[in-house]
Amino acid sequence: MGNLSLICVPAVIGLIVKGDDFELALVFMSAVGVVGALSYLFLVGKIECIH
Repeated sequence: MGNLSLICVPAVIGLIVKGDDFELALVFMSAVGVVGALSYLFLVGKIECIH
């Protein structure tokens, strides 16, 4: 899934900025960051040391 974002994010930002509106691009990137942080918190779970 990580490699998919390398393809999709620049394309989506290019489409958003095509209309000379960088505010929506910043909002999109903020949403991507929040979704990434929430998925790390809820999907990864507790991290423990392996002895």
